[in-house]
Amino acid sequence: MIRIPQQVRENICVEDDGKLRLDLSNSRTAGYFLHEWLHYVHNLSTINGIYAFASMVNMWANFRNKIDNVGKSSASKKLTDYALSSVQRTHLYRMGARRQRDNPDASVVSGACKVIGASITTSQLAVALLGHPPEYSTIIHCELELDHGRCVRAEIGVVEIIEGIANMLEERFLMLHGELPDKQKVAPYRLVLGLARHVIPEIANDQVIACAITSLQCDDPPLALWELFHALKTVAADRRFTAIERLSLRRLEEYRALIEQVFVQTEQLFPLAEPMGDEVKRLVANMREKFELRRTAPFFELTMLDCIKKEPPAVRATTLQRIIADFSCPRIELEEIGRDVQGLNDVVNFGNSATINSDIEFGQQKLHAALHFMGLHLSEDGFVETVALQASPARRCCPFYNSCAYDSRNTNPEVCLERPWEWLNVPMDPLTACWYRAGVRATRPPCE
Repeated sequence: MIRIPQQVRENICVEDDGKLRLDLSNSRTAGYFLHEWLHYVHNLSTINGIYAFASMVNMWANFRNKIDNVGKSSASKKLTDYALSSVQRTHLYRMGARRQRDNPDASVVSGACKVIGASITTSQLAVALLGHPPEYSTIIHCELELDHGRCVRAEIGVVEIIEGIANMLEERFLMLHGELPDKQKVAPYRLVLGLARHVIPEIANDQVIACAITSLQCDDPPLALWELFHALKTVAADRRFTAIERLSLRRLEEYRALIEQVFVQTEQLFPLAEPMGDEVKRLVANMREKFELRRTAPFFELTMLDCIKKEPPAVRATTLQRIIADFSCPRIELEEIGRDVQGLNDVVNFGNSATINSDIEFGQQKLHAALHFMGLHLSEDGFVETVALQASPARRCCPFYNSCAYDSRNTNPEVCLERPWEWLNVPMDPLTACWYRAGVRATRPPCE
């Protein structure tokens, strides 16, 4: 889901015949939206993003076996050793490689951002999947020189790569509109470009973007990025992009059979036809399609922006909207100020409205709720009991607290705010129950 804050909503959302629609004619707010949409693109079309989604769904499938007859995680319910190692391994990877690095000294806006030194650390994950070899993850360590000669340290992990790509593409979009990009924080947005220029001072931005996207087609993106930058040092400038493209296509072909296996296994977790399972299968089908698109156009993001650049300025907003709609777009939550006002935020689907019906919308929210409920219970040891949850109040809150229109949100808002899973124990028609209750209900063990 893309969340649009109120200050952006005011410049990107218009009402047309009583319905909300996006207006991307303001290039700066369109650039903001493009940046957020690109995260969805990379989750949908890169090996790193595909694995992240599949692993979350697989953890949810294991979590179902921890749920008791009142819909709570219980100590009396045990996972198999294999399932437990799978959950622990995935959680450790997400908390290490998939989280934003802690870069307090570099999380500042600075005109200067020069990497003056870099190294890598590759570590073995503390937990390996039973019967499988150990796995490793890499962090890139950078020494930076910022404004006024101030030197700081920062780290590059997967999140910094993803943010670096989106930031460079947003800047490219703004510049084709004749806009100068605002200065962004060094971390997480400018580290990848800084590292690239440290290794290859004259490397072009599009080549950096291509390298970063290619790294996301590997099981250890920071290591892949590091090795790719250094390998390109000896490649002539006019041959670099072709070299990157060939490597990306080779990686995609190497992983093709394994990714298809991941798709099939994910689909098989949902043998019945119902909204949540149908949404997972719809997402998998979309991922299949976009993975195949990568195999013919590994850096299609650059092609998209080139298409927009060729259009007259007056129709560029329409072209961007068409590209996003044709590719697909996640749900969009349009935020308003006023946390305790029911139904204040609007949740909309952008794209081909003919393909979105009420069952699909319900499945989207139900899946979101189920994964949220599961995520509250994750720990290094597996899944904690619901009665022992350590999640912060902000994390416990129903993710739809400000967009929900169900009666239960109005009658007992404190439940939605503090313990939304408890709606499962309130008798109501499952066909009219709220999204979160439906997600928790779906998380009960398969036999129930």
